[in-house]
Amino acid sequence: MNTSAKLGGLSPRFNAFLFASVGEDRNGTLVSVLSALARFGVDPWQEAEALADLPQADAADRLDEMILALADVPSAAANHHGIATRLIALLPQASTIQTTVRNAAGSMAPEQRSQVILWVVVMLILLLAQMMAPRPDAGASGSDTSGAMSAPLTRPGIQTP
Repeated sequence: MNTSAKLGGLSPRFNAFLFASVGEDRNGTLVSVLSALARFGVDPWQEAEALADLPQADAADRLDEMILALADVPSAAANHHGIATRLIALLPQASTIQTTVRNAAGSMAPEQRSQVILWVVVMLILLLAQMMAPRPDAGASGSDTSGAMSAPLTRPGIQTP
C-alpha cells in the first residue's frame, strides 16, 4: 500500500516536499516538513498547496518564518533561509506552467486570439462531422438481418412442406 492510500487518498504530488527533512530536534530526531507544519496546527497538504501557488521567493519567505519559529529544532536556526529555499524547490511547479500559459495567451493580439478560436471551432465541427458521418463498411460487419435467419432450417434427407 502506498503512502497516499494510507493517508486517505491525499495527493502524492507534495510528498517530496512534505517528507523532506527540516533538521534535527533537541532529541536528535529528524523533523520533516510534515511534522513541522503539524506542530503549528496547520494542515500540511493545504499549506503545501498554498506554498506551491506562491512565487518561489514569497513561498521561501513564508516557510523561512515558520522554520525560525521552530524552537524545538535548533539545528534549523543556523541556516533557516537556505533550508527554506531547498525545501521550496521540492514543490511541484504546476502554477508556473499555468502562469506561463496564461501569459502566452494574454500576450496574443486580439486578431490572433480570434484566429485561434476560429481554428478550434472549425476543428471541432470537422471532428463532429467525422463522428456522425455514416461509415461505408457498416453493412459488411456481419450484422445483416435481411432474412438470412428467417429461412427454415433444413437437414439433409428431411423434406419440409
